[in-house]
Amino acid sequence: MLPGLIDTQMAAGNGPEVNAGIVANTPLGRIGAPAEVVPATLFLPSDHASFLTGTEIVVDGGLSA
Repeated sequence: MLPGLIDTQMAAGNGPEVNAGIVANTPLGRIGAPAEVVPATLFLPSDHASFLTGTEIVVDGGLSA
């Protein structure tokens, strides 16, 4: 799981200027919510992912696209 900027205490520690810069470069233009990462995270140990190996799931609002 490769999350982008997610609204957490850790992200708050970046400071508002750093987070604003990240948001400015994120195509969706906002900080992600933890609830947006949870479904992808729960997918990995599920039976639906039983044939996945070495996969990177990026949840970053398009920042790395």
